[in-house]
Amino acid sequence: MILAERTPRKSRLLAVILLAAAWLWLQTAWLSDDAYITFRALDHACRGLGLSWNPGERVQSFTHPLWALLLLPVQCAAGEAYFSTLAVQFVLFLASFYLLLTLAARRSLPTALGAGLAALASRALVEYGSSGLENPLLDVLLLALLHERLRQSERVRPLAGLLAALAILTRQDAALLALPLLWGRKFAPRTWLALLLPLLAWHSFALVYYGTPWPTTAYAKLNVHIPRAALASQGLAYLQRTLTQDLPTLALVALGLLLPWQMEPTPERPWLRAGSLGLALHLVYILSIGGDFMAGRFLHTPALLGLGLAVLAGPPQFVPHLPRWAMPAGVAFLLLFSAVQPHSHLLAGRDFGSELQARPMDAVDAFGIADERAYYYPLTGLLPVLAQYQQLTTAGLPIPPARGARKGLELRQSGVAFAQVNEAGFLGYFARDAHLLDVWALSDPLLARLPFTDKAWRIGHFRRAIPAGYAESLQARLAGDTAANLLRDPEQAALYADVRLLTTGPLFTAERWQAIVRQLF
Repeated sequence: MILAERTPRKSRLLAVILLAAAWLWLQTAWLSDDAYITFRALDHACRGLGLSWNPGERVQSFTHPLWALLLLPVQCAAGEAYFSTLAVQFVLFLASFYLLLTLAARRSLPTALGAGLAALASRALVEYGSSGLENPLLDVLLLALLHERLRQSERVRPLAGLLAALAILTRQDAALLALPLLWGRKFAPRTWLALLLPLLAWHSFALVYYGTPWPTTAYAKLNVHIPRAALASQGLAYLQRTLTQDLPTLALVALGLLLPWQMEPTPERPWLRAGSLGLALHLVYILSIGGDFMAGRFLHTPALLGLGLAVLAGPPQFVPHLPRWAMPAGVAFLLLFSAVQPHSHLLAGRDFGSELQARPMDAVDAFGIADERAYYYPLTGLLPVLAQYQQLTTAGLPIPPARGARKGLELRQSGVAFAQVNEAGFLGYFARDAHLLDVWALSDPLLARLPFTDKAWRIGHFRRAIPAGYAESLQARLAGDTAANLLRDPEQAALYADVRLLTTGPLFTAERWQAIVRQLF
C-alpha cells in the first residue's frame, strides 16, 4: 500500500538526504566543452546577433531547445555562462532528488532512504547533474510526469501531455521515455493539444528561422555511413564500460526494466509497464547509435527514471521470503562499489583528475569513450575555479580557464574574423564573434549535410573533409560578396546554394522556401 501522509520524521529524513545530495553535487560540479556550443549561441542571442553559432548565419547548433531557452534569460541577465548555469543546475538537481524522494516516500521512509542513497551511488546520476548539459531539466520533467500519473492513473490529463512535450523539447530522443508514460484508458482531446502544441510551436519556429525543424547536430551525427554492426559493437562497449565502472547506474536501469512486470495488479500497472518498455526501447536506441563518447551520460536519465518506476512497482515478488536486510544490503553494495572505483565521485575532492593533466588522453579508452569529468574537472570544476578565482580575474584569464577557453580568448584578441577549428565549445564561446568553421560539422550547415564515409571515426566525432572552395566562399561572404559560391564540385555547389538561402537569406521568399522543400524532401 502506498503511503502519502507527511510526518516530521519524514521531513527530517528528506532534508538529510537532500543535504547529502547538495554536498555531493558541490564536490563534483563541473562544466563540459559540449555545453559551451549552446552557450555560444546564447551569447550571440543576448547581444542581438541571433540564436545561432555564427553571427549572420542561422544554424541550430544545440539539440535541447527547452534547455537553451531556459538558460537564455539567465545568462543574459548574469552576463556570463559559468556560474549562472551551475546555479540553475544546482536547483534542478535538488528538485529532481526531491521529486524522487517524495515519490519513494509514498511507499515508506526506508524506501525513500534506499532510493536516495542508490541514486547517490550512481556516478552518472551525480556527474551529469551538472556538466552544463540538459540532463537535470529532463530529470525534473520525467519525475514530475510520474507524480502526475499517480494522481489519476487511468485518465491522462493535459498536464501529463504538457510534461511529455517539454521533455521531448529538452531532448528529442526522450520521446522513448516520456510517451510510454502517457499510456491510459482515457486520453482527453485537451491532452493531445497539450502534447502537440509545444512541439508544433518550436518546430514551426525552427523551420521558419533555421530552414529546418532539425538541429544541425542531428544531420552531423546521423548522416554517417557506418555499418550497423560496428555501431552496435560500439554501443555494447558503452554499456560494458558502465557495467565495469558504474554498476549502480545499470542496476537502477535494470530495476526499472524488471520490477514493473512483477507488481500486483493496481491502477498504475499499465503505464508503469509501458514506462519499462520505454526504457528497453531507449537501451536499444543507445546500442543502435553506438552509445556516446561521454561515459555514462546517455544512461543518466534512464537510471533515474528506472529508479522511479522501481519504487512505484514495489519490492520484487519473484524472490520468496526476501529478508528485510536485502534492500539495505543491496544499497550498501552499490555505495561500496562506487567508493572503491579509481575515479569515485563519492570520495573525489578538489584535486580530482589532476593526475590526467600531464596525460589527458589517458581519460579516453580504446573505444573512444572518455571520462569527461576527469578530463575537464581540474580546469572547469566548481571547487578548483573558486579556489583560483581571484588569481584568474587578476590575470585576465577566462572562467573557466580550460585550454579551449584560452585559445578562444587569444583568437578574439587577435581580431581574426575567420578560422577553421577542431574544437567547438570553450574555444567557440570565448572566440565570440569570429566566423568559425567547425570540422566536426556540429555547427556547420553544409558539412553536416555531407555524408561521413571515412573508415576512421570516434563515436560522436565524425570529421568532414572541407570541400574545395568552401572556406574561400565563406571568407568572400564575410568580405561582403554574399553571392560567392566557389565550391568546385557541382553537387556540393548546388547544396551550398540551398544552405546559404536557408541560413542567410530573407525568411519569407519563394526562393528560400523552395530550397527548404528541396532539402527536406
